[in-house]
Amino acid sequence: MKNISVICISFHIAEHAMRYPFKKEYTVHYHFYLCNESGEQFTSSELDEMNLVQVYNQYRDEHNLPFPEEIRAIRQTYGL
Repeated sequence: MKNISVICISFHIAEHAMRYPFKKEYTVHYHFYLCNESGEQFTSSELDEMNLVQVYNQYRDEHNLPFPEEIRAIRQTYGL
């Protein structure tokens, strides 16, 4: 992405399918902000994390690895 040269006052969240490389390529719904004035795309830390979590979840699902919520539930069951 380019550096934003204009201060963006009006923007909305948009998404598009994107292939994300992580050990192999996974297709995610990539979320980003789209400036209504300039058409520039930018993200925040929260959107970056949301995009990355999609990749991690697909990897976990493909390799039958437990999700964080499942690990917490198991720990709670055994009082750990």
